[in-house]
This record gives sequence, C-alpha cells and structure tokens, in this order.
Amino acid sequence: MAPVHVFEVRAYWNPEARVWWAESDDVPGLAAEAETLEALIDTVKALVPDPVRLNVDPGVTHFPVHVVAERTEDVGRPEFSA
Repeated sequence: MAPVHVFEVRAYWNPEARVWWAESDDVPGLAAEAETLEALIDTVKALVPDPVRLNVDPGVTHFPVHVVAERTEDVGRPEFSA
C-alpha cells in the first residue's frame, strides 16, 4: 500500500479583518477564510478534495490535512500600579 500524502494547510489570523484565512502549496487554488479556527478547518476539509483530484491526483481517496496555525497578538505594555 502506498503511503498516504498529508496535505499541509497554513492558517493565519488577520487581526484587522478579525478572520482566519488559509492557503496551501499542496492544494492548488485553496483560499478560505472564517471567523474561527474551527470553522476554517471545517471549510478547508470541505474544499480540499476537489482541487486535489483535479490538479494533483484523480485517484486520491484519502485527504488527511495538517493545519499549521499562526496567530500573533500584541499585548501592549502592561500598566504598573504604584
């Protein structure tokens, strides 16, 4: 049995738009966004099969997705009380 390819998807938080967005080098044309990371993952899972079958391998039957999420927050400088 051939090894199953794991499709990597990168997720990023956009603080101005307050949404998560995703892209992938493994999934041609993947573009998705959602208000929560969980919702983004659900959207990605729904979107991955078609572009993979059309552009990568029409025989693929399993689509394991590895989501790498990045979120940077500016916590500012805490005020100190005297």
